[in-house]
Amino acid sequence: MKQVPIATYRLQFYQNNQNFTFENVSQIAEYLALLGVSHLYASPYLQAVPGSTHGYDIVDYSRVSEELGGVLSYERMCLTLRQHNLGQILDIVPNHMAIGVPENLWWWDVLEKGPASPYACFFDVYWDCNTQKILLPVLGDHFEKILESKQLQINKQDHNDFFLLHYGEMSFPIALHLQKQLSQIALQEVNDDLSKLKALLEQQHYQLVFWKHAKDRCSYRRFFDINHLAALKMEDINVFSKTHQLILKLLQEGIIDGVRVDHIDGLKDPEQYLHRLRQQAPKSWIIVEKILLENEELPPTWPVDGTTGYDFMNLLLNLFINPSAKTNLTDFYLEFTDNKQTYPDLLYQKKCNIMEDILGGDLHHLTGLLLTICNHRFTPLDLRKALVELIAQFPVYRTYIRAEKNIIEARDAQLVKSVVAKAIGNNNANPELLTFFQTLLLLEQKGPLESDFVMRFQQVTGPVMAKSAEDTAFYCYHRFSALNEVGGEPDHFGQSIDEFHQRLLELKKSHPYTMVSTSTHDTKRSEDVRMRLAVLSEVSLPWSKAVRRWSLHNQKYKNQGFPDNNSEYLLYNTLFGAWPIDEERLSSSMIKSSRESKLYTSWLQPDPHYEAALLNFIHNILQDEPFMLEFVQFVRQYLYAGRVNSLAQTLIKLTAMGVPDIYQGCELWYLSLVDPDNRRKVDYQVRRQLLEKALSYTPEQILQQQHMEEGMPKIWLIHKMLHFRKQYPHILAPIADYVPLKASGEKKEHVLSFMRSTEAITVIPRLTLALGHHNPWKNTTLPLPPGIWNNLFTGESLKGEDITISKLLNHFPVAFLYRSE
Repeated sequence: MKQVPIATYRLQFYQNNQNFTFENVSQIAEYLALLGVSHLYASPYLQAVPGSTHGYDIVDYSRVSEELGGVLSYERMCLTLRQHNLGQILDIVPNHMAIGVPENLWWWDVLEKGPASPYACFFDVYWDCNTQKILLPVLGDHFEKILESKQLQINKQDHNDFFLLHYGEMSFPIALHLQKQLSQIALQEVNDDLSKLKALLEQQHYQLVFWKHAKDRCSYRRFFDINHLAALKMEDINVFSKTHQLILKLLQEGIIDGVRVDHIDGLKDPEQYLHRLRQQAPKSWIIVEKILLENEELPPTWPVDGTTGYDFMNLLLNLFINPSAKTNLTDFYLEFTDNKQTYPDLLYQKKCNIMEDILGGDLHHLTGLLLTICNHRFTPLDLRKALVELIAQFPVYRTYIRAEKNIIEARDAQLVKSVVAKAIGNNNANPELLTFFQTLLLLEQKGPLESDFVMRFQQVTGPVMAKSAEDTAFYCYHRFSALNEVGGEPDHFGQSIDEFHQRLLELKKSHPYTMVSTSTHDTKRSEDVRMRLAVLSEVSLPWSKAVRRWSLHNQKYKNQGFPDNNSEYLLYNTLFGAWPIDEERLSSSMIKSSRESKLYTSWLQPDPHYEAALLNFIHNILQDEPFMLEFVQFVRQYLYAGRVNSLAQTLIKLTAMGVPDIYQGCELWYLSLVDPDNRRKVDYQVRRQLLEKALSYTPEQILQQQHMEEGMPKIWLIHKMLHFRKQYPHILAPIADYVPLKASGEKKEHVLSFMRSTEAITVIPRLTLALGHHNPWKNTTLPLPPGIWNNLFTGESLKGEDITISKLLNHFPVAFLYRSE
């Protein structure tokens, strides 16, 4: 029988001045059991680069992290979890490994021995057919300058006779066949004689180049544009076996019950990989990190239980956004920022920019393949231009054509034809070439090179979308920042109750055991920030008027017009969503947003003058008492509505479908921003104390101002629901029926309700500011099926008949009813 969690709790392991290790998990296991989750959902904990803050930079798949405590501490953690009836789900990373450190013995061996290394086939390296070298873009300047400044030096390791090349804090092995030669000459002579040193370096299996060259030529596939994360050839069965030996052992021994597969879109053949994994772990819960767009669905042939829940997250978010505010907010945004560009046009532009910049190396390799395939009938420039146009038109992350098996599904064939038609219609590239690309992608052109192009093309479209949308356009377009979420579409604005039910039923039908999330380590804003920001769609006119006043008042703090109005608008959004927030966190978030936007500053080319102007502006407005007085007063008007949204969102997540996940810290109000802000240390002592107090309180006490401020209603609701799920697993089981219930009356569009397995009913309010304060629900009622229904939160018993929403939500903002008779 498959091991499907009842609910998971995501924890981030990290190694820095606030370590969170295996021992820390052992210390909070009792609390997690009290909260009610069934499984720890762990960030990657195999051996990563020493000092790793996230674990996705693995250097050794054969052991757990020494820095997190090593094998003995790990075994103690596993034992403690079992003692509290807690299982484990592990985040695994099959796409890439960290390189550039000697701890990665496989990569080190490749640098020593070149293509002759037994591990050369492990990495997705584009070996130069002439030199057989790997280009390593690690230098801070051009090679000749680095060489002349004597920053490259060869030294002998202290503990053996092995010679290394040192550059700053980095080191690289000297080729194995040159080690004996070096032992017979004076090192100082080599290091002092630049011609000899250069000659020696030219004999290595790698070539060190200026890091900026990575955008033009990089001889290995990377995770996006990160030079120190090299992609693995996971399609090779030997690579799969070597990287999954420990993972499969943990699954087969029941130490972990399932896995989350990171960056599935990076693999050459995701379906092949997933079948191999499922074959080795037939009873395990397997979910994939897959972003679905435009009503996209997971390929039905994938043997997985679902995704990590971004599709559910964005579906749920739109339920709390008022669609009628779209025009007001769009008009104001255009007026305030003078930004006339639509989001689709912006995304198209950013895709083109990204491909010509940081992902230019990937494009260069595809162009090289095409040149050979078309026998140089087209110029490299024309091929590149057509590739950019084609990829820029892709509405999803990637297709899943299996060229080497001559398999293309109808949905992918239709998508290719649609994309090519759009590219031709845009008139920016040679239509003959675009049509030729279509024949390649539809597998009408046969041959090993043609198959290789199709498979590699699919590995490029995903990174282009990710870097262009999530990591660039989302930081440029701030019309309604709550929508700028991973897996979200900023151009989609709200939805009806019927649309929500229909989409949820589709999700549940295709993958009932999928994870449902509302915050993750990758979300741009936490669940509670988004729910507060959603309130702005209900008060679009007061909001726009307030922003005008604030901007006029704060104009004096700008330096030659900077920060620009677009950044200023994002700043007010961020302040509203995350208040109270200190200057350091706010400044860090705004600098990251500005660099990601790549408009005035960036990670590769920081502009100190722009960033100084932005930081000074933030500091000054936070010190401006009249502004802050008005701003805080404005926020306070909508705190309660935002919190009701959060409770409603949480209850839906815990009752609607799938396997709910609680992201670390989010059992209380957690007003976090993009990483690293959402990976701060969590105070579990405070959470446990609040939960223990809440268990003896009535709903009315829990809603008292002090307890509301602390977040007690949220942790209490989560506790009640998780323990209900454990006590009655069949009622809210992933496969249990989901039946929409319709309210009637004047305010029916403000109530969402559904029944699970004929035995439980969820009722939540939405868009609550429109309800008013006096008799908010008017004559709105909900038909309860026959029987006696108990309210889990208030203890009330209700007869199965038409019941007023006022009565249902009188003592607590949301309701969960279960049948007692």
